[in-house]
Amino acid sequence: MAESNWGLLVKSQVDNETIEQAIARLILAHEVDEESHLGVGESLQSHKASEIIDHVAGSVISDKLGSREIQKHFSLESADPWQYSGSFAILYGNGAQIGVEYGVAEHEYFFSSLSIPSNWFTITQDLLFQCSLVLSELSNYTTLKFGLGTSNAGDVNSIGFKLASGVLKGRICRGSSETLTADLGIDMTVFHIYRARFSESDRSVIFSVDGVDVATLTYPNDDPATDACAYFDMVQVTSGEAYITVPDILIARSVK
Repeated sequence: MAESNWGLLVKSQVDNETIEQAIARLILAHEVDEESHLGVGESLQSHKASEIIDHVAGSVISDKLGSREIQKHFSLESADPWQYSGSFAILYGNGAQIGVEYGVAEHEYFFSSLSIPSNWFTITQDLLFQCSLVLSELSNYTTLKFGLGTSNAGDVNSIGFKLASGVLKGRICRGSSETLTADLGIDMTVFHIYRARFSESDRSVIFSVDGVDVATLTYPNDDPATDACAYFDMVQVTSGEAYITVPDILIARSVK
């Protein structure tokens, strides 16, 4: 008696699809499903959520780093590149600190302008601002603005963040027009990493804290095209004292 080829058997008397065809069909459906393995506890979800992925130390080769963007990383080792007002200091071990003093209405800032052969701040390129920062305290006398912009307070063209009355929000400015996100719910008296990134493809500005996206705004569709600076601007509106500490800053702009 001849043995039957199991894969060539039909699934049932009412379905002529063979078992082998059914297996091939289901595998194909799985391969084209963009959500495959993304469920809780499944392989891709676990891989994405892992704190350390399986890249051997030193395995990221140089051609994967910064080959399509201009980057500037400020390690804040010296005050020389910075324009500033007030109590600006470079800390031992790197990092900058600026503050407003008790009992005196003050406006303090520090920023560093960048100029390249073409305008840096332009919506025809992707843009990125990132820094780590901590504030000594949260009181309603302090307004803090920081990000990538074209003035020391980012009040002309900018992407970044604004703290007012103890509430931190994402912020964009075009001309004198300011747009803010909802409260991001971040405690700025604890060190965090803040990032604002602009996407040229849809003009979205995505704000993230410690690698988690927290809000999105859309930048106006008119090109500011000008030189830019990383800026930190602090205003005291009543008596009080506060200071910010900034260990490092990264800004980047794509090229085409």
